[in-house]
Amino acid sequence: MERGIGSTIITINGVPFEIKVALSFDDIDANGVAWCEPVRALIAKPEDSVRLLGTLVVIAAICRDSGRLEEAFGALRMARRMANTPIHSIDGSIANLLGELRPLEATSKAYEIISYDSEPNRFMGHLKVSRIYESIYHPGLPYGGLLGIVGYEPCVKPISVDNLSFHVIRQDRIVATVPLLVYADHVGSWVRWVEGMPGMPVEINYADHVPERHEINNVIATHLVSLARRYSIRELLFQSVPNDGASLARALGRRFRYSAELWDRPIVDLTLENDLLFKDVRKSYKASINWGMRNLRMEYLSGSMLDDIEKARVYSLFRTCQADMYAHFGDAFSRQLFDEALHMCTHGSGEVAISYELDNSVCGVVISSDAGGKSYYALGGSRVVEGRRSPSHWLVYNAIQRAKVRGNREYHLGRLFGAPISVSGYATRIMSKREIDVSFFKHGFSERSDLRYVYRFVTGAIGG
Repeated sequence: MERGIGSTIITINGVPFEIKVALSFDDIDANGVAWCEPVRALIAKPEDSVRLLGTLVVIAAICRDSGRLEEAFGALRMARRMANTPIHSIDGSIANLLGELRPLEATSKAYEIISYDSEPNRFMGHLKVSRIYESIYHPGLPYGGLLGIVGYEPCVKPISVDNLSFHVIRQDRIVATVPLLVYADHVGSWVRWVEGMPGMPVEINYADHVPERHEINNVIATHLVSLARRYSIRELLFQSVPNDGASLARALGRRFRYSAELWDRPIVDLTLENDLLFKDVRKSYKASINWGMRNLRMEYLSGSMLDDIEKARVYSLFRTCQADMYAHFGDAFSRQLFDEALHMCTHGSGEVAISYELDNSVCGVVISSDAGGKSYYALGGSRVVEGRRSPSHWLVYNAIQRAKVRGNREYHLGRLFGAPISVSGYATRIMSKREIDVSFFKHGFSERSDLRYVYRFVTGAIGG
């Protein structure tokens, strides 16, 4: 068995350590950098993150010395995603390797791949935009938010993200677009709301009236295999609608092992009359909705009403309403989530709803954003009042009604909800009680669901 050996010195808490790596090239050939034995031994242990970073640097050096430039590049990109701050030696090595790497092979004579990572100007030129985004998700926005929101200034791109989004082009026309981000956990997905949580499963955006879906999926699958190797992606998370006969799973499942789940998102049909909207609500909610309607005062904000002072006030009220939840489950709230939702409301694409008790103390905040005829439950929080009552049922139902008044056709009650119990690789994953409770609560407002098959593809012969 051919091996490469290397070492480096790193400092942990002021103490220098030597990291030695014995790398089996057979292991690399079978599993790539992302799943090779030295990485598998450390990646599941957060306390070994510095050792893993050093190990990846050594692996890159071994692979480069042995002429394995793809693997050397992948190890460095993996290390770069792990780093919270720029590491000049890693960035310099990546830049040097880029000049030596061959372009990824064409996947088809009939189709061309244009990637944001390698050809950003061409990628954006086909979309006829000057920038794309990595932080916005909304089911009514083009490509789920890839094109962003008018006037929104995105945050500085975090160093831990590789944007590998790409177009499939035929005769100079986009036939499919795949938004794809790879985070510090080395999973290829779409945007995530909170750092450390799974990203949104990628949805392939096909052009209208494209007959050759099967061929396009084969092209996408072939390119994803190349990306997984070159960028050391451990898993790919994709979604598709049920009964999609040309599903990516058929093409990519021949290359990688995968697990499959059925996820859903409750959706309210806003074309229904108000009495039918109320009829569809879970029976046990109706008394709480009627109580809230009679006893809570509502304030609505949108457009120019949301100046900087009002934004700060809304943020403070939202945090107040979420205090009990943070005390029980921890504070993982992302300010970026709030800023994106508020920006849409400021530009007339949504509304902030604030509820008050009769003594004018705040008891709930719901922020809904609108795009493409779809209103989206972006953020919400409430606190128990009168010792036992929760205004949450009324707040969500009120948001649904208000979205209808604004002319939307659908109200999406938040993100896709995963299966309570599922299988990933060889492991069983169970949703937390909090996640199950949120899913159950949201499903009480509509029997209609947006169903998606979600596939998790493991890119190594050995998976976790």
